[in-house]
Amino acid sequence: MMEVHVVGPRGDLLNRAVLDPGRLLRIGRSPECHIRITAPSVSRNHALVARMPGSEDVEWVLRDLESRHGTRVLGKRVREVTVYDGLEAQVGPARLRFVSLTEKLIEELTDSGAADEADDDAPPMVFGNFAGSPSLSDSFSGSSVFGRQSVPPQPKR
Repeated sequence: MMEVHVVGPRGDLLNRAVLDPGRLLRIGRSPECHIRITAPSVSRNHALVARMPGSEDVEWVLRDLESRHGTRVLGKRVREVTVYDGLEAQVGPARLRFVSLTEKLIEELTDSGAADEADDDAPPMVFGNFAGSPSLSDSFSGSSVFGRQSVPPQPKR
């Protein structure tokens, strides 16, 4: 699974969304876009993230929609680029940072030592969509599709 972070000019996380293999993720100024960036340098329908057709593994592409100011990767204007963990693309004043959730989870477990020290009494963590969380079809206002919820321990039988 892959997540896209929208990072502002000062480095602050403005938004994030989990990429859903069944949907396109539209980026732009329009209220119909899944991720809205309201800067004048961003076109109404600036770019989209889509699953690569025919790929057995879930692979993604970031595609510029012939926007006036373009989508840039490493300072160069791109029409389309394959998404990978760590890719950063510039859309107007915002940076799109793509993060592999699998890599992120492994890193969190490794950093916390949780991978080495399993606590049988600790409640399990559940990751995914929860009631009330927006889907990619909703307009975001700084919320996340990716959530974390603690589940109370089950009584031992």
